[in-house]
Amino acid sequence: MTIGERIRKYRRLKDLTQAELAEQVGINKQNISRYESGKAEPRKSTLKKLADALEIGASELLGMTDSSNTGALKDPRLLSLLGEVEQLPDKDKEALIRLMNIVVREHRIQSAIAS
Repeated sequence: MTIGERIRKYRRLKDLTQAELAEQVGINKQNISRYESGKAEPRKSTLKKLADALEIGASELLGMTDSSNTGALKDPRLLSLLGEVEQLPDKDKEALIRLMNIVVREHRIQSAIAS
């Protein structure tokens, strides 16, 4: 997997558009598009900002580590379910990702309100 493919993967997992990610990083949308299509690679300073915005390590974007590895999960129920989810059709996986993003966002909102 290329760095651009990893940027796209993690951006989608965070349910961000290219424009939203670009705004968070402080670059223009065209740069994100070029990174994801493999036409350009981010500079070191941009790589760090991308990783921060995507809430992952820069080493993950470089393909040196992968925090999406299920071994990082501690709840055995999630581990079991994720194994089964891998077997689902892509459209069902996408539906689950959207649902999970909604739940996580709601939790973040509720946490922010509570503080």
